[in-house]
Amino acid sequence: MAYLLRITADDFVVAIWHNGQRVPDGNRKLLAEIYGATMEEVNIVVSEGDWLVFNVVSNPLRWGGSSFFGVAGMLTSRKTMFASSLQDGRWTYEERLEHLPEFLAQRDVHGQPVLPPSPEWDQGRTKMQEITSSTWDGDPIWGLSHNTWIKFVATPLTNDVSAPAQ
Repeated sequence: MAYLLRITADDFVVAIWHNGQRVPDGNRKLLAEIYGATMEEVNIVVSEGDWLVFNVVSNPLRWGGSSFFGVAGMLTSRKTMFASSLQDGRWTYEERLEHLPEFLAQRDVHGQPVLPPSPEWDQGRTKMQEITSSTWDGDPIWGLSHNTWIKFVATPLTNDVSAPAQ
């Protein structure tokens, strides 16, 4: 079970859904803003089998069109349960508007495998380490466009993907 999400985004997260329901803005706290890029904390309980969807955007006219999205699901301020990843298969993206309702509402509707941001915001990895007490061991992820929806399915919940689902 993770209790907090720590997020770094260039530029920002528009909205977050948890199991098909929008996370109230009151559960989100802006930790820092650097020239438009944002770091935030989300107060949420993520359990085995849950899914999260993040609508993230970047401005293609800023900083050479760079982008960044990193997430850590934190059990405590020093214990990361899961992190954004290019390899583990639990992170996908969707950008086709006609597919978004099902992508948001249904855990088992997946998009395309996430991609590395290109170009990647050069401060993103450092900022993720700062807001996770240097416990983030993930990857920055993105889709193809500057407005993308990224899904995480918590099966298993931890980053040890060899662990059996409970």
